[in-house]
Amino acid sequence: MSVKTKVIGLSLLFIVLATFAITWSAVQNFNQALVEETKKNLLTFVNDKANIVHKKLEDYGNLLKSVAGSDLAEESLVAFSKAFYKLSDEVKVDRKELENKLIEHYDKEYLDKVNYNIEDAPARKLTNQYLPSNLDGKIAQKLFILDNPNPIGEKNKLLFDSKYGDVSYMKVHHKYHDTFNTLLANFDLYDIFLINTEGDIVYTTYKEKDFATNLRRDVYKMSALGRAYFKSLKLKKGEMVFEDIDFYEPSYNAPAGFIASPIYINGKVAGSLIFQLPLGKISDILKEGIDSPTEEVYIVGQDYRLRTELRFKDQIRDKVVKRGGTTILLYEMENEYIKEALTGMSGTGEHTNYIGNDTIIVYSPIDVLGTRWAIAGEIAKSEATEEAEGIIRVIISVSLISLLVVAAMIFFFIDKFMSAPLQSILDTTENISRGEGDLTKRLDILSKDEFGEVSENINFFIARIQDLINDVKDLADHNIEIAENVDKLSNTIASRIKVENTTINAIAENAKNTSLKLRESKANISETKEIIVDSNHVLLE
Repeated sequence: MSVKTKVIGLSLLFIVLATFAITWSAVQNFNQALVEETKKNLLTFVNDKANIVHKKLEDYGNLLKSVAGSDLAEESLVAFSKAFYKLSDEVKVDRKELENKLIEHYDKEYLDKVNYNIEDAPARKLTNQYLPSNLDGKIAQKLFILDNPNPIGEKNKLLFDSKYGDVSYMKVHHKYHDTFNTLLANFDLYDIFLINTEGDIVYTTYKEKDFATNLRRDVYKMSALGRAYFKSLKLKKGEMVFEDIDFYEPSYNAPAGFIASPIYINGKVAGSLIFQLPLGKISDILKEGIDSPTEEVYIVGQDYRLRTELRFKDQIRDKVVKRGGTTILLYEMENEYIKEALTGMSGTGEHTNYIGNDTIIVYSPIDVLGTRWAIAGEIAKSEATEEAEGIIRVIISVSLISLLVVAAMIFFFIDKFMSAPLQSILDTTENISRGEGDLTKRLDILSKDEFGEVSENINFFIARIQDLINDVKDLADHNIEIAENVDKLSNTIASRIKVENTTINAIAENAKNTSLKLRESKANISETKEIIVDSNHVLLE
């Protein structure tokens, strides 16, 4: 693999990695910016909803206190109470027959429609236990429920029944009902109650099955209505109490909330005015202005149970919710965010919601009529970052185009300023090593960078080699001259050596003859020596 290929490959790899890192960082930062902006906007939206709900309920409370302190409340409570206790005198009935008719009506028109599949909701009792315990109450239900031609849910449309035109209660009803009915309609109330200190519910606007019962003796004394009533009797004039949402059997075990205020007459508590709040309206307030497919806002109570309907309740697999048909009071929303909201804190976060979606959640406390609730809003994180998808595609496209442009520029740069000088160096060195070996050739110095320095150094190196070769050539020529002189001298020496060799050979021959004479002389001397020795021995003897 050539250096050019390696450099281009490494450069492209670096560019790709750098582009990926920059693009990924930009996308992440953009997504996070969108998430933070969504949190900010959603928190503002939720706080606005909290303010609207708070104001709505405060308005109900102020309305209640205003009406409870008015002449209307005092006069109507007294009038309805007096007329109520005259019913058994003014309307003659067979008590047993009336009870049977009421039981039949309850069985066919009421109890079968009450949702008793809800956990923690009131369980069904014997039918006769639901009837008013006193005869006046039973007669009141006869006039305004049994004999009322309007269907259940519309019994409030009956203002006056001429058949009972002489009955005091009907006259009082004709006088005040339209005012209370208008009040109910104008302020979207669910129902209005007048209850005296004896516990008798002497008037209701909608005439549900709690009408004309007694909260001290009858079946609903422990209900949310009953609790609100007893608490209100302990209040001062102009005060009110809110009874948090609970299942309410007369409303078919639907969740209900009540606010109650005492009615004072001549400085003494004479009874209580109670409003049944329209919980559906609160849920509607939370839904208003939501056009997102995944966004929702809900309210949670101190017991972590929902106080409003969840938008996506149909996707909840909880059997209790399925049976109850509602998430209010049946579905718990207990998590760190709700806990913080119930302690008075606001904030944002991210979590997996009740249907398994990753969502952005915002939360705040909401104080309603002296009770702390938590309000929260959620939106799918994917939706919050959906806007980024188009921009991300643009970023990626721009990054790819930039990558191609930069790659082309790098290729041109490498080819022009790196590959060309390297190729020139390669051609020159190859010519020296494998080609003609022309040491007169030099590299063109095209720049003053490292390549220029390398080319200059190689040119200097080639020049050094050329000088060295020239020196070697001169030395070789000198040696040849010396060799020729040596050759001539060696011929002369050879001739002289030949002459000297002849002389030496002659000398050697003479030396050989001399040696023989010397050996002969040596033998003669030895023989003479032996004669002398022998002569000595003779003389001695």
